[in-house]
Amino acid sequence: MTDETTQPAETRQTIGHPRWPYARRVCHAFRPDAPALAVRDVTVSYPGAPRPALVALTLTVAAGASVALVGCNGAGKSTLLKAIVGLLPLTGGDIRVGGLPRGGCHHHVAYLPQRNALDWRFPITVRRLVVTGRYAHLGWLRRPGAADWTAADAALAELDMTGLAQRQISELSGGQQQRALLARSLAQGAELLLLDEPLNEVDAATRSAFGAALARWRAADQRRAVLTATHHLHCSEISFDSVIGLAEGRLAEPAGDWEVVR
Repeated sequence: MTDETTQPAETRQTIGHPRWPYARRVCHAFRPDAPALAVRDVTVSYPGAPRPALVALTLTVAAGASVALVGCNGAGKSTLLKAIVGLLPLTGGDIRVGGLPRGGCHHHVAYLPQRNALDWRFPITVRRLVVTGRYAHLGWLRRPGAADWTAADAALAELDMTGLAQRQISELSGGQQQRALLARSLAQGAELLLLDEPLNEVDAATRSAFGAALARWRAADQRRAVLTATHHLHCSEISFDSVIGLAEGRLAEPAGDWEVVR
């Protein structure tokens, strides 16, 4: 394995480690000549599974690109996103984000999981949920400051959620939950956004608000990139430059007239 766990000790101390994602460390900027994401020969296995979830997978997402990740259930889409952010260990291979080792600086990558991955009964307001997107900047035991709350409020306004800021997350509809999750991701201030089925089972108004906010986020910085695991490949709300197809953890040709990104 050639990700950050094999870097020299002095480098690990500088860039941090995914096991300690909010430890005190110096963060590095994306390298200007690097792609937003480079996955090289990555294999990921779940304990007890009959085969790896990802098998020697290699792909690249260019800076500024919006790429769709398509495949049937079990193809490895969610596994890939979780591996990129360090939630899953690599059996083999290497992942670079903006030219940095995986975990090089967590605030560079924002991950929006599937909505059912969260416990929406947790007693927290929408505003406090959104400000958790700032935790990658804070480190352990530090409370959000004025700048963090300002970023959270701006993200809520971007998704037309200001009026719901003090509502408990348990009171939100499915579409409102999804907009709150995107607001949390935007508040983080990342350069790479990973979206796992963001428009699955949401209403038309949410789809429209989600797509418009995402387009404005990309337009604000031409190097911002998005990788979206989706079943809505041809939806009008999110535009894709290209598509990565997955089947059984390997690259595969996606349906339609799309070129596989390699």
